[in-house]
Amino acid sequence: MRVLLFLVAVLTLGLAGGCNKQSAQIDGVDLPKSVFKPSNKQLSPAMWDLQPLLDTGGMPQDKFIAVLWASWCLSCMAEHKYLVQLAEQGIPMVGISFKDKSVAALQALDLLGNPFRVQFADKESKLATQLGGNTTPHAFVIDAKHRLRATVIGGINQRRWEEKGLGEWFANL
Repeated sequence: MRVLLFLVAVLTLGLAGGCNKQSAQIDGVDLPKSVFKPSNKQLSPAMWDLQPLLDTGGMPQDKFIAVLWASWCLSCMAEHKYLVQLAEQGIPMVGISFKDKSVAALQALDLLGNPFRVQFADKESKLATQLGGNTTPHAFVIDAKHRLRATVIGGINQRRWEEKGLGEWFANL
């Protein structure tokens, strides 16, 4: 019984507060610039020249969303279903499992579905550092010229996608 109560508490706190403490403060209100911030940072295309953990479609040649996630992050797991829906709509995504075990990341993708064309393991947070992220979930909108155009801290869900016009914004890059 204690184990069950503990699990319920962990799930409740994880889904309410997420792995990023800022996400609970912003859910249901306009995203401040610290959460959805436009950018024009030039990234090196060579940063993606790594051996992927999983490759089901190759690196996108046009714009894409890079998602920093982890199998141990409850907010990431909550976000995942919507990422799968976006992938089914043709939004190209690259996954970056952050400080995670490769086996655990692959098991999560097998269980929940794989929205990513390419999945990288970032155990030492090298990709995350280059992108400017250190929390999960964290999404990075990257254009065809390898410029970081925006970041979304705390995960993408349907409400954020629609309220912030991310679909239109993404389509118009």
